[in-house]
Amino acid sequence: PVAQTPQQPSGTPTPAGTPGSPSSAAPAEPSQPHADSAEARSGVRGDERGQGSSPTANPPSPVPAPAAPPSSAAAAAPKSSTEEQASPKVTVETSPPQERRPPEQPPKVAERPPKVAEVSPKRPPATAAESQKTGGLKRILADARRLRARGKPEAALNMYGRAVEVEPKNADALAGRGLCYLELSQYGPAEASFHAALEADARHAEALMGLAETYRYEGRRTEAVTYYQRYLAAHPDGEDAAAARNAIDALKE
Repeated sequence: PVAQTPQQPSGTPTPAGTPGSPSSAAPAEPSQPHADSAEARSGVRGDERGQGSSPTANPPSPVPAPAAPPSSAAAAAPKSSTEEQASPKVTVETSPPQERRPPEQPPKVAERPPKVAEVSPKRPPATAAESQKTGGLKRILADARRLRARGKPEAALNMYGRAVEVEPKNADALAGRGLCYLELSQYGPAEASFHAALEADARHAEALMGLAETYRYEGRRTEAVTYYQRYLAAHPDGEDAAAARNAIDALKE
């Protein structure tokens, strides 16, 4: 009897050149004893159990070689549209180089010249003669006042005359001389001396009060009141202020 090739299960491909395929089947040989059929059956079963493991049926797949690094040409290849959509485009705007300008300097402000403190001209130092003269004038005036206070107008008048000779425009000497003339009832020279003193010092207290008294003694009431008022205007709290107010009230009655 001819040994039949057992059929493989459906769905399992039969490799080319394997036993049992129609294309590679050898011509039928004369039948062998039952032993041959048993070996054939056992061989078929073995094929069914070890299907895909025999080197002839399923040779091992080759191990893939390591991938080569991308070449520069591949790196420079343009990206596909999908890659372009996946990675956002970064656009770098380059502005043209600007010219460097020097830093602007603040406008110069005109410097004001420093203020120079006004210095009043200094008087030259007094000479020995002037110092002696000043000291002598003070002693003369002091002696003249002392004599007049003692009731000696004539002696005091001489001393005031000496003071006027030392300093002709000294208001104290001129007013003192006028008071001496007034005490001696010499109203003309007294008036002249008081006016000279007021020319040197318009607010001189003794000159204002002496001239007002001279006019009152002469009976010139209006002029007397005028100079009493001038004295009060210049020296409202002066030594003779009360006497001046009383004289005004008496002259206005």
